[in-house]
Amino acid sequence: MRAPNLSTRLPFIQSLILTALTVAWLSASAYADQNPRVNNQVIVDDAYVHLPLPGKSNTAGYFSITNAGTEAVVLTDIETDIAARTELHSHTHEQGVMRMRKESEVTIAAQTTLVFAPGSWHVMLFEVKPGLRTGDSLPLTLRFADGSVVSVTAQARSLFDQHHH
Repeated sequence: MRAPNLSTRLPFIQSLILTALTVAWLSASAYADQNPRVNNQVIVDDAYVHLPLPGKSNTAGYFSITNAGTEAVVLTDIETDIAARTELHSHTHEQGVMRMRKESEVTIAAQTTLVFAPGSWHVMLFEVKPGLRTGDSLPLTLRFADGSVVSVTAQARSLFDQHHH
């Protein structure tokens, strides 16, 4: 009996190797999505979300984000279970007109703090779940371009609770 020719079996062996590598890559990707790396160079302070105005379901969230690292970080998304979706927005004032613009990402330079505040950068929250009250704790997950995350708790605040001068 003659041994099978290796050249006839090579496509089968290559297919097996490719399948094994694909399964390993998919498994690693799924694990990374379920267990993202925490970004330890980013510090988030004073996170809060305004309660939606009566009759509305959209609102905005704010915080300060400090990049204590030596390289820039790129914020790409914010997730929360209290809203159907979120968007990063910039806010400009041009020729007497205020404009909000959806941004796909925000870069925070090394050793700097960027403040998300009314009239500036902010997070829009759309279709916020009803029933939120002043003082409620709201989970936010900040996602970065490198796949890392930072989880924070924002406080629900009402525009009507703020002091006016």
